[in-house]
Amino acid sequence: MTWGSSPIASVNYKYIMKAGSKSSLADRDDRTSLYLVTFVDSVNYSMVLPILPSLLREYHQGSFALGLLAALPAFASFACAPLFGALSDRIGRKPVLIATMAGMSLAYTLFALWQTLPGLFISRALAGGMAGNLGVVQSAVADGVDDMRRTRAMGRVTAAWAMGFVFGPALCAGIGILPRVSVTTGVGLVAMALGLAALIAVALQYRESRETAVERNPAIPDGREPSAVPTGMIMKNLGALSFLQAGLLVMSGYYLTTVHHYTPTGVASVMFGAAVAITIVQVTLLPKWIAAKGELGAYRYGLIALTVGAIAIALGGVLSLIGDLAIIGIFVAITVSQTALNTILAGSTASGRGMRMGRSNSIASMGRMVGPIALGAMFSAGGPAAPFFLTAVGSGALLLWSRHLGQCK
Repeated sequence: MTWGSSPIASVNYKYIMKAGSKSSLADRDDRTSLYLVTFVDSVNYSMVLPILPSLLREYHQGSFALGLLAALPAFASFACAPLFGALSDRIGRKPVLIATMAGMSLAYTLFALWQTLPGLFISRALAGGMAGNLGVVQSAVADGVDDMRRTRAMGRVTAAWAMGFVFGPALCAGIGILPRVSVTTGVGLVAMALGLAALIAVALQYRESRETAVERNPAIPDGREPSAVPTGMIMKNLGALSFLQAGLLVMSGYYLTTVHHYTPTGVASVMFGAAVAITIVQVTLLPKWIAAKGELGAYRYGLIALTVGAIAIALGGVLSLIGDLAIIGIFVAITVSQTALNTILAGSTASGRGMRMGRSNSIASMGRMVGPIALGAMFSAGGPAAPFFLTAVGSGALLLWSRHLGQCK
């Protein structure tokens, strides 16, 4: 079977764009609150990261404790994401989202007021567990809409996450220059307030679809149902992409610092450029690419770009501009592939969507735990180029393996 003949790749997206207007929720813009939840999750997570090393020094802890503290939210999300997804299938998305945002607000209240080493670990674990609601968000934006609107919604979820990861450290820096305000207390209280704002937005704006249990995708022209999508394999591929993304997020900054001697401001500028590029691609370009090439086609093009970008950094990154552009490019490429796979996974069938997306995000959380450790070890053992060579090999392997996505059930 060739790539073009897979049941995923052969969806007639132009037909779907015309037929999709019949969705009961198509004309309602009640998903802004869902994007806000993702944005707040990302802002709060990234706002805390810059102050963790200094906090641990105050508690006379070293790099091992920092590693544990960095991995703890991902582990908690790994444990909670499938539970939240399954629960949202049973009682609805809205109650689960409200409960998790309340839990996140509680976590950051503890972070602000319980300033001890046990309090730090407990608050980070609770915040990470509540951030396991991403699968619920993805399920909610996918409920009750046609495939092309689902693609746009998934892209906006990714864009919200990317921009949140930029605004978080900026907020932290702003709080740090306020007079007579403890940075830890200020960050915790701001994060708590953002969590409550997202909770209120979901409670007031989000109207949950009643069609979840019976919703089906438009018919596929080749006669095969979307349920033939190999969900297990897609989840594994998403886990591999999260492994690479998390590792590269850490190692790219280290690469720019050690190879090109960037200051923290310079590294932040590159990451901001990546977030802006991700947002533009996800919101404006990716839906058009999927309409033209299909979700599986967009996934493969993202992998090709990731492979080329990683090789460019490893071989040609001696020039600063090449390194900057390639780093921005690899993060855009990874998020394109992730969004394409998440859209396939969310659209395969409405039944059990919450559990499916929750399991997928649980596997992705495991990748985020292991990725920085593995690529960091590669950097130490093989030099600055090693993590990018590993990325090129890994993305190339995923590209070859994607031939089987249309053949497995």
